[in-house]
Amino acid sequence: RVVSCAKVIGATALTIPKTPLLVGEHFDIVIVDEAGQISQPAILGPLMAADSFLLVGDHEQLPPLVQSH
Repeated sequence: RVVSCAKVIGATALTIPKTPLLVGEHFDIVIVDEAGQISQPAILGPLMAADSFLLVGDHEQLPPLVQSH
């Protein structure tokens, strides 16, 4: 009940599909920080739990986990 009434929830990408408090919850938006550092399979859980998402990353900080040439 606390989670469904909250305006903002902070969690790791792997927490959302596995934590009992968050399983089955739906969010208006998911914001993923350091999006270049997360693999596609790991990000699917959070993205599926929201209507929309925002991927944030800084190419000057950490290089992407996967690069295409």
